[in-house]
Amino acid sequence: MSDKNMKKYVVTDPGYITKDDDVWEHFVKVINDEEMRNKVLSEYLGCQIFTSATGYGDWQNFIKADSGEDRILQDEFCADSGMVCFCEMTQEIEDRLKRYGSWAYAILECEDPKIEFDRTDPEWTVLKITDTNSVYTSIVMNPDRIAEYLATGDDDDE
Repeated sequence: MSDKNMKKYVVTDPGYITKDDDVWEHFVKVINDEEMRNKVLSEYLGCQIFTSATGYGDWQNFIKADSGEDRILQDEFCADSGMVCFCEMTQEIEDRLKRYGSWAYAILECEDPKIEFDRTDPEWTVLKITDTNSVYTSIVMNPDRIAEYLATGDDDDE
């Protein structure tokens, strides 16, 4: 993987990149339609954006590398909209996130990410990010469960 092909991507609450302007107004009109949410955000912010509901309002999150290391890359960033998004870290997105601290987002460097949301467990939403040589898992969960998960690593019901 060549460093020149790497781009920065962000996992955050979509509210943090849309609040306080026209984007927010258009976003909330389609908030219950995932396809339209993605389309509206992508058109207004000039990059492809993927969103998912999380099943609850406030959430905490961490990013785990699954590439043979299975290590936490960034832990316990949080949000409050009941949604999560993944997009390229453009200058506009970066400027919008400057209003918040690092507690509000995580940045990953990827070459050609493919994403998948898994919402089968009501306790958390999993955002799986697969890149050329890496797999990252962003686990968005109810704050009441994150300490338990981090202590046990238990993400299944066996």
